[in-house]
Amino acid sequence: MRKLINKDDIDDVRRELCGAYEDRHSVNLIMELCAGAELFDRIIAKVHYSECAVAGLCQQMVSVVHDCHTMGVFHRDFKVGNFFSLGTDEDSPLKATEFGLSVFFKPGDVLRDVVGSVYYVAPEVLRRHYGDEADIWSTGVILYILLSSVQLSNFFFCKFAERHGWDYTRYNLFYSFLLVIIFAFEHFNFPNFVLQLVY
Repeated sequence: MRKLINKDDIDDVRRELCGAYEDRHSVNLIMELCAGAELFDRIIAKVHYSECAVAGLCQQMVSVVHDCHTMGVFHRDFKVGNFFSLGTDEDSPLKATEFGLSVFFKPGDVLRDVVGSVYYVAPEVLRRHYGDEADIWSTGVILYILLSSVQLSNFFFCKFAERHGWDYTRYNLFYSFLLVIIFAFEHFNFPNFVLQLVY
């Protein structure tokens, strides 16, 4: 992280950073081991979470978003596959991973590049005018998935991608997302306002 705000932050990094190794081409950071599964795998295995359990998970995710934003880090790709359990216990804490799309930002910064995972991306990202609130949207999508135990857009996107041979690059992001929403609307009578999110 670029700036460590207080002693607790420094201690957290020391606890989680097990080692650092540098060669001619890169710096490799060895982080703590997350022995548990992805949140996605936990959702599949559990099938249904109680509202109380979801509240605990959501509190952890919102805390991660807050910590990142407080330190000026905008993740831009929060999704169920980017949260891991620290251990194998059901109540094991979550850890955020995959900071490959993250950027440093200052309050009020506006970003214009389209990045993120199709079914978690905020409408503002597709409009190419967004800020750190896009991480909040993504966390809200995760909350919805946890409460409803479904990930419909993932299913639809994968089916369309398989049928049409699409790749998952960011250049196809908008069109893929739009077609998923249109398919869901046509076949499952989703309300019109869902379509308006992408315009």
